[in-house]
Amino acid sequence: MTQSGTDSAVRSDRGPTLSELERERAHRRVLKQQVAALSRCRADIEDEERRRIGRDIHDGLGQQMTALRMKLELLYAQCGSSPALQGQIAQAQALVRAVDQDLDEFIAGLRPATLRPIDFADSMSVLVERASEQFGFASECAVFSGAAQALSAEVAANLYAITQEALHNIAKHARARSVCVSLSRSVDGAVLSIKDDGCGVQPVEVVRCRIGAGLSTMRERATLVGAHFEIESAPGGGTTIYVRMFLPALMPQL
Repeated sequence: MTQSGTDSAVRSDRGPTLSELERERAHRRVLKQQVAALSRCRADIEDEERRRIGRDIHDGLGQQMTALRMKLELLYAQCGSSPALQGQIAQAQALVRAVDQDLDEFIAGLRPATLRPIDFADSMSVLVERASEQFGFASECAVFSGAAQALSAEVAANLYAITQEALHNIAKHARARSVCVSLSRSVDGAVLSIKDDGCGVQPVEVVRCRIGAGLSTMRERATLVGAHFEIESAPGGGTTIYVRMFLPALMPQL
């Protein structure tokens, strides 16, 4: 074997060189940035599609509901001599009002939140309170103001969307009696937790994301803003979602 061949074999035995490792790290950073950009683009497209659907529903079905309410009011006025018929129309009016309210809430849920960090605590409290009233579970919401104010507008909007999705998942699958949402300070930033006392799931279902598309959506939104997404659950033991984020503004000054 020649000297150059021996040197090559020695280098091969020693593994990749420092420059090769640096190139590999740079390549991975580029790939990570590309994935983040694609995820952000996908989220923007999905948000715009939700806005479009919300507008279409509001402009189409919303106008039809308004026309139906007006027609019922006219019929109610015209049947003044028939109390029984007025009672039936009044019941129909109550049903239309309930459907109209559900429609407004559905449209509001479709539209992505645009939040200022200073409004985050109040917006989260309203979101949790409305979910409690709509879905019938007890609720608690605690937001550490220092952590909320350290959020960027993008992070605040995505945490709000994650919480919204989690609450709908709880309503559909968990059969929970109570839900607790909190944003608290951690060692190197803040953590959002959404905890329910529902039926829970098998750990393997968590790992394989078998509990619906909602979990994947929440995980993607967390990744989009550089947060770490975790879920803890056990059959009969409820479920807790954690979104951990690094916030330099909250780091202790040394």
